[in-house]
Amino acid sequence: IAGVLFLITRIRAPDNTLVRRERKMYKETLRQVWAEIDMSAFDHNVKEIKRQMQCPEMIGVIKANGYGHGATECAKVLAHNGVTKFAVATLEEAVNLREDGIGGDIVILGLTPAECVDTVVEYDLTPVVMHYDYVKALSDEVMREESEPVKCLFGLDTGMGRIGFRVFTDEERDQAVESYKKFSELPGVEISGVITHFSTADEEQTEYTKMQIANYNAFMEKLNAAGFDPLKICAN
Repeated sequence: IAGVLFLITRIRAPDNTLVRRERKMYKETLRQVWAEIDMSAFDHNVKEIKRQMQCPEMIGVIKANGYGHGATECAKVLAHNGVTKFAVATLEEAVNLREDGIGGDIVILGLTPAECVDTVVEYDLTPVVMHYDYVKALSDEVMREESEPVKCLFGLDTGMGRIGFRVFTDEERDQAVESYKKFSELPGVEISGVITHFSTADEEQTEYTKMQIANYNAFMEKLNAAGFDPLKICAN
């Protein structure tokens, strides 16, 4: 331990007087650093992305508290610019946005346990799905509560290796299409899009991203041939 110091704080007491309080803290715990977030700069960036993008709409990814920028504050700026879809990593993050008054679709990029389907339905959230048992649990909850259908995104692993159905081979793509069919047959569930993540899209070398795009397109061709045409979500 490098040593200790006294942190002097001033606290306003109930009688409105200032009280000096000393607290002993280890130096390692003190980080006298902060981030000042310029939301006008964020607003400018959103406008530039929308101006240059070739997609009809965008999803504002604001997981991990908007990467430290403040998820709710970022969502409000995004909504001001016409964004109606948002994405977070966990169920907790999605619920926090809803309770802060954020409308629109809120996608949960990480997997959520079947034990939490009641929360997904209650807060009208959009999970990424890849397991039949989970989608069946969602369907059962919707039918039990007589709720509006739950929107889901069908997850593909085109090369990220995180979540989703592997679609590297024709056999894997055929299996994924069969799962998509089974999911779509369940009442109270709407598969509204197919999502994947390009792991190296921001790097100079593009070969791996091109491979992922090829995997995605090969799956979508099979899915379209089976009579399905969901929203394509992959331009990260």
